[in-house]
Amino acid sequence: MYTSKGRIFLLTFLLLSLLGYHGLSVAAMSVNITRPTPFLSAAPSESYGLMDERGGGSLGADWQAQSSDAAPTVSITYPPDGSVLTSTSVTVMGNASDDVGISKVEVSLDGTNWVIAPGTSSWSAMVTLPEGQSIIQARAMDSSGNTALDSVSVTVELAEDDQPADILPGGLLTFIGIAVALMGLGLLAFVLLRQRSRGPPPSK
Repeated sequence: MYTSKGRIFLLTFLLLSLLGYHGLSVAAMSVNITRPTPFLSAAPSESYGLMDERGGGSLGADWQAQSSDAAPTVSITYPPDGSVLTSTSVTVMGNASDDVGISKVEVSLDGTNWVIAPGTSSWSAMVTLPEGQSIIQARAMDSSGNTALDSVSVTVELAEDDQPADILPGGLLTFIGIAVALMGLGLLAFVLLRQRSRGPPPSK
């Protein structure tokens, strides 16, 4: 049916086909074996604490809600404690700090009525003090609601120029009194001398 040349050609074709299929299979296996695996970075749950969003666990420190039980600190830097002031108007200044953040700073003169002091870490507030001794209080509050207090005692002593002036100075009042007294004595002496100059009344 097939000639000898045809048989040789057919056998050669089959052999080459088998060799080619085997080569392709080996090449495919080589590609599968040597194919690099995709690059995987560190799992976010390990690096950034996101495990509770991806299957449980607790949030990491970078994503943890900002809260603290530690109280803030506050201090009045001016006026100093025990200072004597010569004006009733004074600017109270101070500092405040907290591990989370200062929410507000307030100032009071009686511990009941508080006014907001502009600023947080550095703050100031204008107050009007009565004459005499006063206690200035400062209160800081952080974002967790913790508070801290500081206070100073000051005394207001007004200078002489700030005291209400008398209507008439004491020296002037004394001068006027002496002048009026001298005028009275002069008038009395004038009346007596006039009566003497007229002499006794004529007898009937």
